[in-house]
Amino acid sequence: MSLKSRIVSITMGIIIVIGAGSIIYVWLSFRNLTKSEVERVGVTITTVFSRQASKPLIEDDFASLNSLVDETKRLSKDISYILVIDKEGKAVAHTFTKIPPNLMSVKSVPSNKKYSVATVKVDGNTVYDVGVPILGGTLGVARIGFTQKFLMQYLKGMVRGMMISIVVILLIGVFAGLYTARSISQPILHLVDVTERISMGEADVSIDIHSKDEIGKLAESIRRMAASIKIAMKRLT
Repeated sequence: MSLKSRIVSITMGIIIVIGAGSIIYVWLSFRNLTKSEVERVGVTITTVFSRQASKPLIEDDFASLNSLVDETKRLSKDISYILVIDKEGKAVAHTFTKIPPNLMSVKSVPSNKKYSVATVKVDGNTVYDVGVPILGGTLGVARIGFTQKFLMQYLKGMVRGMMISIVVILLIGVFAGLYTARSISQPILHLVDVTERISMGEADVSIDIHSKDEIGKLAESIRRMAASIKIAMKRLT
């Protein structure tokens, strides 16, 4: 592989590694943040709902309870379902046409806890099931499922934007790498040609490199070598 190709490859590799690392870091960080945020908001909403649901349950006012369920469901697009279970373990209000069997098997809130959070699958989606006792558990438990669907869509959009940015940076990097490779390889190739001509006995060789970097120092050394060889050849003749 030529020096030019190596420089371009290294430049592209560095950009790809940094870009991929950034995307993975953002993805994992945002997923953890999303989970914490869903739980935080979910516990707050479910706690408020459980307090509001206590009065209709005490009065056996299921019309008001169902109305409360519908109103709460409209609060957020991330609310997947609402389920009210009485102290006998019977579902008395919910947002389902038919309650998935796996939801009824979710463990109830422990007596020493103010709430519980469980991960369940509903219609193929991962849902955080937040349960809060109603009136200390004497009236049952309120459970609300929160999905990451809309938050994850936002995350995917953000990652997509980052990938586009990385592609743009990669293209800029390729052009920058090509320019850098050319600025380095051309003088070196010129010096290689010069040294080959000198080795063939051609002492009057023009070296068109006058930079002050390492390549310039190498060119100056070759000039001195060529001059020394020229002087030595004159002495011999």
